Amino acid sequence: MVTDHGELAAQSVLVCVGPSTQAFLEPLGAVIPVDRVPGLLAVTSPTSAPLRRVVHAPGLHLRPDATGGLLLGAEDVDTLASNSGSPVALGELLLERAARVFPVARQLKVADRRIGVRPMPGDRHTIAGRIPGFTNAWMIATHSGITLGPLLGRLVADEIVRAAPSPVLAPFRPDRFLTSAATA
Repeated sequence: MVTDHGELAAQSVLVCVGPSTQAFLEPLGAVIPVDRVPGLLAVTSPTSAPLRRVVHAPGLHLRPDATGGLLLGAEDVDTLASNSGSPVALGELLLERAARVFPVARQLKVADRRIGVRPMPGDRHTIAGRIPGFTNAWMIATHSGITLGPLLGRLVADEIVRAAPSPVLAPFRPDRFLTSAATA
């Protein structure tokens, strides 16, 4: 690997570069479709009744935030945000939806809004495993990094160290895109 500080040698490489995945891999000849998707998350003020799990409801996903509040998002709000929607108004919309699912949210305020670019695998499913065409290079790309990151990291690290594919990751292998491209 070539860096600004010189070359580094490694026995194995794990590529986890989020929305830059496609741009990183294409010069190496690996074409794995990962789109860059704008998204908005709203963070609430701290709640007196902490949420201890991820909740997926119609038009909303919420989870605990490290600040003690809630982290709120929704795919349709991501679309609105990418079309120049007002982050303030969209944050309030998410809070209204959260109050329907988690009544404690009625007492909360939107403390912050985070707009970023997230990775979206071409078929909308996590990509994890050995990069086709490379003996010692693996990748992880997912839209669910907050939730799945620790598990995916452990599973791929086990594959690298033990040199044995995890059956859990079988449906998520990067080579599935080679098959679909070859048959299209």
